[in-house]
Amino acid sequence: MAESGKVMAGLTVKSLKKHPSLVPLLAAVGLGAVGATYYLARLSQNTDTSWNKKTNPYPWQNTAFNEQRKFYAARHDYKDLKKPEGRPDI
Repeated sequence: MAESGKVMAGLTVKSLKKHPSLVPLLAAVGLGAVGATYYLARLSQNTDTSWNKKTNPYPWQNTAFNEQRKFYAARHDYKDLKKPEGRPDI
């Protein structure tokens, strides 16, 4: 807030009625913030990320062979993969 107690234009519903051109801008910024939050939350579920080093310091060893852990897999269908002969069970 400024010293005079006025709020910047576009931050209240009353001022948005006077300046309707700010609505798409606020919607785009809000959508971007939600999308970035979703993407960071999705990345935090990766097997390369270890949040609990005491009980599970190596979570990438618990990943199944045919489990998809990528955000988007364009060419591979992980459900149909078969385990190679020489790969040991960890």
